[in-house]
Amino acid sequence: MNKSCKTTWSTTPLEGAPNHRYKLMSSQGTLRHYVHNEGQTLHVEIHDDFCFSMLREFRRVCERRRYAHYIIDLANTTFIDSAALGMLMVLHHFVNEDRRAITIVNASETVRQVLLIAHFNRFFDIPGLQAAPLPD
Repeated sequence: MNKSCKTTWSTTPLEGAPNHRYKLMSSQGTLRHYVHNEGQTLHVEIHDDFCFSMLREFRRVCERRRYAHYIIDLANTTFIDSAALGMLMVLHHFVNEDRRAITIVNASETVRQVLLIAHFNRFFDIPGLQAAPLPD
């Protein structure tokens, strides 16, 4: 599957939400994020395509400061490309390779298969995908 993800971004506060909730919209996908658990957890929702066009905003949101836990919610993600896999690995390195620090949740069966093929269950907490041992 070859998709091109060209995009333009706009940042708007979520309607009726506190100032720490934002929606970043693109022509290909939307990234919503908010902080909870007394500022210890960053929750990022990816809607539609998770692809290269989200790189700058994904990194800006995730690397603004270090959180104790990151939740990447893929419930509404319809497409994930290799650049998005790379973004997740950069985040993994940013949190000092602590597998428990990042949880990927609600992935569709198709996206789960991509994560499994890429052995992301070795590096991330993905409910429903057994953690695979790292090679020696």
